[in-house]
Amino acid sequence: MSITRLACALLISALSFHGTELLAASKNDKANKAATNANAIVSEGFRYDITPVPSFVQPINRPVQKSASSDSDQEFLLQERQISLLNKTPQRYVHTQTTAYSSNALESVSQVYIQFNPAFEQLALHAIRVWRDGKAIDLTKKVKLDLLRRESNLEKSMYEGDVTAIGILPDIRVQDIVELEYTVSGSNPVFGNHYADLFYMMQMKPVREYRFRMLYPDTRQIAWRLPPGVTAKESSQAGIKQIDISQSNIKPYVQEDKTPGWYLPQQLIEISEYKSWDEVNQWASGLFAYNAPLSGELQQKVQEWQNRKLSQAELAVEVLRWVQQDIRYFGIEMGENSHLPATPDVTFSRKYGDCKDKSLLLATMLHALGIEARPTLASLSMNRNVEKMLPSHAVFDHAIVQAVIEGKTYWLDATRPPQYGKLSNLSFADYGYVLVLNSPQLLQDTRLPDTYESLYQSNDTIKLPSFKGEATLVSVYKATRNAADSLRQMHEQLPVEQFNHAFQDTLLRLYPHARTDGNVEYADDQTNNQVTITTRLNIADLLSYEPGRLVGAFYATEVASWAELPQNTQRSAPFGLAKNMRVVQTFELEFPLSPQIQPAKTNNNKPGEFLSMSASSNTTPQKYSLSLSLKANKEAVPAQRINDYTAETRKLRDQMGMTYSIPINTYDMDDLKALQRVIARFDQKYGNSNSGRAAVRKKDQINLIVVSRDIASGKLTNSNLAKAYKLRANAYDDKGDSAQALKDIRMAQQLDPENPEYRLFEAATLLGNGEYQAAITRFAALAPSEPTMSISDQWMLNQQYAQSLLMSGKPQEASEKFSIAIGLADNSAAKLQSAIWQFIASGSPAAGKAALTSVLDSMPDDDWPRAVAEMLTGKISPDELIAKAASTDIGVREDQYSEAYFYLGKYYQMTNQPEKAKEAFGKCLAQGVTEFQEHNFATLALGKPKTIRKDEGSGFFD
Repeated sequence: MSITRLACALLISALSFHGTELLAASKNDKANKAATNANAIVSEGFRYDITPVPSFVQPINRPVQKSASSDSDQEFLLQERQISLLNKTPQRYVHTQTTAYSSNALESVSQVYIQFNPAFEQLALHAIRVWRDGKAIDLTKKVKLDLLRRESNLEKSMYEGDVTAIGILPDIRVQDIVELEYTVSGSNPVFGNHYADLFYMMQMKPVREYRFRMLYPDTRQIAWRLPPGVTAKESSQAGIKQIDISQSNIKPYVQEDKTPGWYLPQQLIEISEYKSWDEVNQWASGLFAYNAPLSGELQQKVQEWQNRKLSQAELAVEVLRWVQQDIRYFGIEMGENSHLPATPDVTFSRKYGDCKDKSLLLATMLHALGIEARPTLASLSMNRNVEKMLPSHAVFDHAIVQAVIEGKTYWLDATRPPQYGKLSNLSFADYGYVLVLNSPQLLQDTRLPDTYESLYQSNDTIKLPSFKGEATLVSVYKATRNAADSLRQMHEQLPVEQFNHAFQDTLLRLYPHARTDGNVEYADDQTNNQVTITTRLNIADLLSYEPGRLVGAFYATEVASWAELPQNTQRSAPFGLAKNMRVVQTFELEFPLSPQIQPAKTNNNKPGEFLSMSASSNTTPQKYSLSLSLKANKEAVPAQRINDYTAETRKLRDQMGMTYSIPINTYDMDDLKALQRVIARFDQKYGNSNSGRAAVRKKDQINLIVVSRDIASGKLTNSNLAKAYKLRANAYDDKGDSAQALKDIRMAQQLDPENPEYRLFEAATLLGNGEYQAAITRFAALAPSEPTMSISDQWMLNQQYAQSLLMSGKPQEASEKFSIAIGLADNSAAKLQSAIWQFIASGSPAAGKAALTSVLDSMPDDDWPRAVAEMLTGKISPDELIAKAASTDIGVREDQYSEAYFYLGKYYQMTNQPEKAKEAFGKCLAQGVTEFQEHNFATLALGKPKTIRKDEGSGFFD
């Protein structure tokens, strides 16, 4: 929520205020004159002429060679500007050649836009050509340009009166070159005899050739400044001076994220006739000069403030806020009014004005109240670069007021939304270097001091009265100075519902089981310039269940939002930081039992080079609080240091979270010893292995013990209780106890019926039981939920759905589902498994070999079950398969033997070797890997009842 600067565009010149009446009265006269000139085109009462190129121009009468290859869809082959100051009226000749390299750019290339101001400028069109296959197609007189008054800035409350000549060129094709030549003559009389302008060499698309040429009499003192690496040819002949600049292959301007306002990335040509900033000051001071007595109404308003006996600081804030609030922002930027402010009396009377009108009124009123105040020109576009630029009126696009109050200098902006607070806590902005009118020190730096600080402070208090109850969250968000202004403006501009969502939705994303408690509470302490926003939530299942405990976590999202990472580390612009902003986020927990905390670590609170983050915490019985504070140490990161900043910031962001847990049950020493015996017996069999079967069975056995106690505790509700039943169902299913597994998973579904994971588990368990039709019904019912599942669950759904179809005698339908599963597989083992089952569904090795070989050839050499596929396709023998399944890890060996013997049995079935198939299925069962569906399928193939495995740890805690 960064502050939005509201600016007025001082430099957009338009019709004079009185000129609108003259313009309306003269439209018929213009039309009559045009009728006698065959080359004059009239549209909507405005006029342009078709004329030859002016004599001062050195034309380029050829198309510029196109690039052999381009990364862009469009290229400016030529951008040319030629300017003549030889006559009283300046002339600006523009010549462009543009081409499209793809159809995406055809719309842009085929449109002509020329903007001018008919109050003091005339448009002459010279040529519109299309070059195709080396030949020119002249469209100059075939395409009529419509002259339209397009108030592009009316939504910004600025009325300019500019006219745009618009033309749509027919039949433009990729690789065509569109050429445009025109001249705009005239200049705004407000600038008098001083010429100054800025020309950007870079465009949003690449520029193949750029040319700038300027002619002026040697009696005029014209200065120019060029970008680094750009040179000019200067010549003088017969009293005429010439500047000629050419540049090739200019890269497009790319707007990079978080670029500071003071950074000027574009190549800029500066032209100015001013000798010094003092001359610019004299010109501007003449426009802002006002020495007349105040009108009666204005004097009465000033007297009201004087009668209140306020201090200068109090008066300044009162007057500033009144001008911001009571004088509506609206600019009539026409003719001289583009830079000449209305008198304070006029602005006060009509109750509207633009930045210069409001600034002059504010300065005049403050001066009348005995406060030293001066109108000041600022540049939102050039900012600090003004100091390095040529003295010129062209650099400024905004007006503010310098006020000296009780010995301190303040920069007041009358166009901002109403500002609240005292002068000591008012919000201010960085305008870079500004020109203070009628001041001994003309250019002054408005950068904010290091001591100036805005604050965002978020405090989240979470209370959980009991395990079965809902938690409450109260989030209090406070902001001061610029931060408060941003929230205040947001509150005023957004509808209530949208404002509520802005704060509630962030919390709802963090706590998906939460619901809001009405609207957010908005409180505005205008005296201290502090805005407070309070959001209340009720949260079901705040904590997430894990065996033996309830766990929670929070992450300092507000702090993290100010520790931003660049979108791209390959950049040329500095990366801006909010140096004058401090962000503080606090979490407070109140639980029925004291939580176990794994708090954020903040590198001993040592300041970093770019950002500094500190943490403080406090623990009392059943309560815990953590506070994180972030502050930028610099205003920007140099582009060449962006990798250092990124590394530092990533470390900080990793430290902005905290996890906590609450034990569900207590265990005495006998319980712990029993658990140790369970683990010891597994280690005795599996050799301390934590991989494969050992890890799964340890986890299953502990889950059966711990989760059963958690379920019986009565402390779990809703989705957490459902999760516990699911974990226990999984442990039972791994042991082969499908009856108990189905019982538990159906309990989970009752508690959380919308969870597709539970329905998928039930269907898989039915498949393993041989209840194929019931499994098919449930898999089919899951299809609508498939898009919401993870990729691995989508693969599992289609894989086991296909197995159900195959086992129920529908091989063709099964094969189609296996194909889908192959496409969904997110790892080589899963992909190969689906391909193996599709091979089985084919009915014979000959029918399935080609498809399986195709998948096999794309798989890594050492991935299991590659050996199974190699055996099925005849690349290795059954004995070689068993040899490859061997492993030194007993758990891995059991797994791979179980699969190898099962698929060997299926192979023997496909090749009509029933006795060998029966033997292979028996060896599969002998491995005892009840966790695998292959074990279940082998049991069903042999017609044997399912057996429940007795693990090494069973019997404890029963």
